[in-house]
Amino acid sequence: MLIRSMLRFCKTLIIFIMSFLFWNCRGAGNKGFYVIMHDLKIKFKFDVMSITEPRVSGVRADRIANKLNFESSSRVEAQGMLRGLWLLWNNSKIIIKILNSSGHFIHEIVDEGNLDA
Repeated sequence: MLIRSMLRFCKTLIIFIMSFLFWNCRGAGNKGFYVIMHDLKIKFKFDVMSITEPRVSGVRADRIANKLNFESSSRVEAQGMLRGLWLLWNNSKIIIKILNSSGHFIHEIVDEGNLDA
């Protein structure tokens, strides 16, 4: 009886699966960073990537983030001992609304994206 109830309940649920990569890379500026990230993205097909301590800011960070081929991103620039934060994601599977950010955090709301994509 319990199993039947659970099966009825599960049929009404929409299962939302997404994968994340969180990495304290301590330097996204070296040549190997993009190669490693590209390989990981192909192998694990993650929808959200968070990079802590990339130690790269400005135009150079823009180029690296764009090359990673995510649809959206948010960044906290590296400044002195605060080494930066990057959050990159694909809008087709996830919607992220940035609420606030500082040198220590990016505060966001995460919701389902377009499930038909």
